[in-house]
Amino acid sequence: MMTTAEQWVQGARPKTLYAAIAPVLVGTAFAGYNASLLHFF
Repeated sequence: MMTTAEQWVQGARPKTLYAAIAPVLVGTAFAGYNASLLHFF
């Protein structure tokens, strides 16, 4: 059974993708603002 591109797009759940990415972006912005949290860079 071959998967189509449409099935891959539906599997990525584009409607909820922003809800998954938003906390990562907010956390990254907060860490960039507070340079003391960037010990791993």
